[in-house]
Amino acid sequence: MQPQQPPAAQSSATEIPARWAPPPAAAVSEETSVRPRPSMADDDEYGGTRMVANTAQTQARPGTEGWFVRFDDGRMVPVEATVLVGRNPGEQANPAIVVVNIGEDGHAVSKTHLAIGVDQRGVHVTDRGSTNGTALVNSKGELEPCLPGIQARCREGQVVSFGDRSFTVLRRPAGG
Repeated sequence: MQPQQPPAAQSSATEIPARWAPPPAAAVSEETSVRPRPSMADDDEYGGTRMVANTAQTQARPGTEGWFVRFDDGRMVPVEATVLVGRNPGEQANPAIVVVNIGEDGHAVSKTHLAIGVDQRGVHVTDRGSTNGTALVNSKGELEPCLPGIQARCREGQVVSFGDRSFTVLRRPAGG
């Protein structure tokens, strides 16, 4: 018996023609309903992208418009001017200031605990030297204390904690 020889090794490399060219484009006749799009100039650095004005930014509403806060007891208060929040806030004689009494049942909320304001950059809160402080709740759920007398910027949807209470900063949709 003769020993069997292994089959001849086959080449796994695929031969590529020396010069490859894509297949020719199909001719477009007059009866064809699809027309080829004219090609862009070679110097078009954006590859056919057209720059247009962002209408959302060009017609953006003022930063002061549409803000309100929803307190943990369900009350909603528009923020169109200064809003004082506390157990018994002062400034009741000033018609430009909105006063919100909250936390009357305990002493976790100071008499005039915090001020909520709005300007072209949006809503801000200022702790008014309260005993138990004011804090912004960040995206991780952690409290970031506000320094007394210093404005702290709030984002839409952000929760603000003060004493044993809280409110959420919200904004109505544009045109709504």
